[in-house]
Amino acid sequence: MSASAYPVINELELAAPLRIIASNYRVLSSSRALGSGALRGMFSVQSLRDGLFLHMSDTVYLNDLVTSSVLDGGLKLALVIDGLVDISYGPRRLLLGSPREHRKLPVAGQAALVNLLEPTLCVRHGVAGRYSRAISLTVMPQWLCQSDFAGSAQWRNVARFLGEHLATAAWQPSPRVLALVRQMLSASEYAEPMRRLYLESRAIDIACEAIGHLAGETAMPAAQEGVHLREYRRLDTVRELIDSGEADALSVEAIASKIGMSASTLQRYFRAVYGRPVFDYLRDSRMRRARQALERDGVSVAQAAALAGYSNPANFATAMRRYYGLKPSELRARV
Repeated sequence: MSASAYPVINELELAAPLRIIASNYRVLSSSRALGSGALRGMFSVQSLRDGLFLHMSDTVYLNDLVTSSVLDGGLKLALVIDGLVDISYGPRRLLLGSPREHRKLPVAGQAALVNLLEPTLCVRHGVAGRYSRAISLTVMPQWLCQSDFAGSAQWRNVARFLGEHLATAAWQPSPRVLALVRQMLSASEYAEPMRRLYLESRAIDIACEAIGHLAGETAMPAAQEGVHLREYRRLDTVRELIDSGEADALSVEAIASKIGMSASTLQRYFRAVYGRPVFDYLRDSRMRRARQALERDGVSVAQAAALAGYSNPANFATAMRRYYGLKPSELRARV
């Protein structure tokens, strides 16, 4: 889902999710009054299992904003698939990704690994209009010790990195990892606990590739992934087209034509990147938008059914219960 489909988040609301991995959240500077809205989008932090934490962000800054927090120790895996993230770990300032307006050609995602042996000041620099789609994993030593990796021949390189405070390494994620991140950022239709399991499985795959990078292993080349890096931009265009509602009345063939692909190629690439067929993503997107219209706008059940593509409200109610475990009238009652 694009950031514009999400609600506004004010500066103080950012503090609550960060408490899982950080403390002492502060707003250092803002170009607007506090509480007026800092970001629009999805911003979450959660524990996937003991010693493995996930931070996801699909946001656009509504004003200039600089914040700080004290991060707990651990290995940090920061990965940006779109837009720009400007973040400092102590004295180490990292710029990951690139602003959309500076792009002439599609680019691969960018990532970095930073090791923290102690609580460290983290500063995030935001600029009005800056957009980013990114995740960050925090891997604690106890999580690594749960595997047998520490006894392998490659552990020496990893141990050297983990033994140095603020050790930093650039990492070019494989197309497979980029696809996993896109799947994670599009997982909102899953209900708990399936959503957490879905995210955990992909987070573990990403952590394995990142740690393998430290160990000196080579990531799978793009040619073996079946999706060339230049195609990711076109697939993002399809996703945005679907999430905006502009594709609701279009066939897969018509959607493919808009980006200059055949329908079969679009289906193959879309499944590889988002983990599902185009039509399934379109159906899920319409259901999400129908739920949002019920909860936020107070539309009638019939209007929500039309948004989801149902002419019969009873059939829509059945589908809504299957998706979310609630009747449309129960969702609308929350307004």
